[in-house]
Amino acid sequence: MEPLKPNDVARQLAVSRAWVYEAARTGRIPSVRIGGPDGPLRFVP
Repeated sequence: MEPLKPNDVARQLAVSRAWVYEAARTGRIPSVRIGGPDGPLRFVP
């Protein structure tokens, strides 16, 4: 399965993209950064 982008997660959860980023930052939803701390944020379904 391919990792999801923040927009995909926001659409599936019916929340804003800002909420997704905040939830990832606080650990509410698991995420990984591809390529290091400044890389793009991805979510494993």
